[in-house]
Amino acid sequence: MYRVKIKSSLMLILLLSAPLCIDSASAADVTTNALMDHMRFLSERDKVISGNIANSETPKFLPIDIQKQSKDISEVRIYSTHPRHISLDNDPQYSKIKAPIDEIKPNGNAVTLEQEMLKKSDNAMEFQQAITLYNKMRGLVNGAITMGAGQ
Repeated sequence: MYRVKIKSSLMLILLLSAPLCIDSASAADVTTNALMDHMRFLSERDKVISGNIANSETPKFLPIDIQKQSKDISEVRIYSTHPRHISLDNDPQYSKIKAPIDEIKPNGNAVTLEQEMLKKSDNAMEFQQAITLYNKMRGLVNGAITMGAGQ
């Protein structure tokens, strides 16, 4: 058995992002990828909510939100194996939806600042939870690597 001590956090991130062959390790890799995808979604949603807040005084502006695209498990996807390959997957990951409208101002604007700020704070708390979970997973992997190297 080989024992390696990894001192660089960048090396650990690279190891976490590489597909692993061990069953429990591949499960951790899938979980990490799912967390990263969810954090990307929350980041994009934060941009959309910020855009709604920025347009709170724009006449006839209607608030929007985004949701994740539902994917059929049976559909076939084409993945590129190199960054310079042409991707045939041009579908956006998120779809824009109309946000629920509570009231419309006399100028036709339907953005409610209180509602948007509430969505923004909920989004920020969910993002912080995802970061905490991701950091705990990194700590577990780092601990497993350094404990194995110290024996």
